Amino acid sequence: MITKTETAPQPQFLAAWAPCMWGYPEIGRYVLSTNNPLYSAWASFYASEDYLNRVNALLRVLDRYDITPEMEVVFRDSVVFEIMFWDASLRMDPTQFL
Repeated sequence: MITKTETAPQPQFLAAWAPCMWGYPEIGRYVLSTNNPLYSAWASFYASEDYLNRVNALLRVLDRYDITPEMEVVFRDSVVFEIMFWDASLRMDPTQFL
């Protein structure tokens, strides 16, 4: 995904970035009530009005563009990667770092 977006036009980059940013406010609100102080601190940013304003700004800019097939591809790819990431997190899959 990085190689696709680092040289892509801005609309494609925004389309690839949007699924990640768009999901975090929901996840932040869900995690915010945890008793774990580390996760609670992390979630407080993503559940914040400040972060939601950033997401909405990204979506407003993205809405200025006509959707192209290239934008659809990177958006769908990004959604798939987000699903894989959160699915692996929920399963608590080991990573190469742990």
